[in-house]
Amino acid sequence: MTTEEAGSDLVVAYVVRHIGCEACGGTYRPEDVQVVLHHDTQWALKATCPVCYVERAITAYDQPPYQQLRRDPGLFVPAPITSDDSSMWADFLATFTGDVYDLLAT
Repeated sequence: MTTEEAGSDLVVAYVVRHIGCEACGGTYRPEDVQVVLHHDTQWALKATCPVCYVERAITAYDQPPYQQLRRDPGLFVPAPITSDDSSMWADFLATFTGDVYDLLAT
């Protein structure tokens, strides 16, 4: 797959601006980033550091994955957490003597 695919220039530009080499901290140039696979809203890229030549796999999305979830109109959406909820949990945890397993079992 070539990097000439529609939208690939934006994904590559994002990588160049915001992601650096994990090994040496070097910065990528557009020619160092290749699109390996693009399917729906997901991109698989390979970046090769021009300084130390370490290769890195990068997964990118057209939107944050949580925004891509399908919204079911019948899906239960819990109410926002209030300060009363926080106070109730703080009181409960202040006197709780068990461990995490006990906490999750209650």
